[in-house]
Amino acid sequence: MIAKFYAGDRLTAKNLINKWLHQGKLVIANRYVSSSKAHLGANLPENKREKFFKWLNQLEYQKNNLPKEDLTILLIVDPKVGQRNVMEKHHLDLHENDLNHLNNANKIYLDLSKKEKNWEVINCMNKGKMKSKEDIQKDIVKILLEKKLPAE
Repeated sequence: MIAKFYAGDRLTAKNLINKWLHQGKLVIANRYVSSSKAHLGANLPENKREKFFKWLNQLEYQKNNLPKEDLTILLIVDPKVGQRNVMEKHHLDLHENDLNHLNNANKIYLDLSKKEKNWEVINCMNKGKMKSKEDIQKDIVKILLEKKLPAE
């Protein structure tokens, strides 16, 4: 299963992440366990997702002993807009090219944000368009300050 490859990739970074955490550093991960839940879960029937999430949690956090996130900030972007943003930088991969997949993954992310602890959601859209990078950064910094995490 492809999830084991992604988990293995994260496992290679575990020692470095733990070192930074022990040094008191703020560690930001763009693709962590929730990314596998959303993107790989989007390929599964809804009735099999919860079982997959439990299995993945066990693999990542218990077997591989990855540190759990203190905070997950979900940046919500309309999947069509996100797809256009990616196209501006490079060719779309298999998942980026599939709007149905992106919509399913987006739904899973939103569901996870309601079920899992320590999630904050930032809507990066305003009237159908992306907010500015500066406005999104302000929203992120506000959350970090509220949580008493380093914002700089």
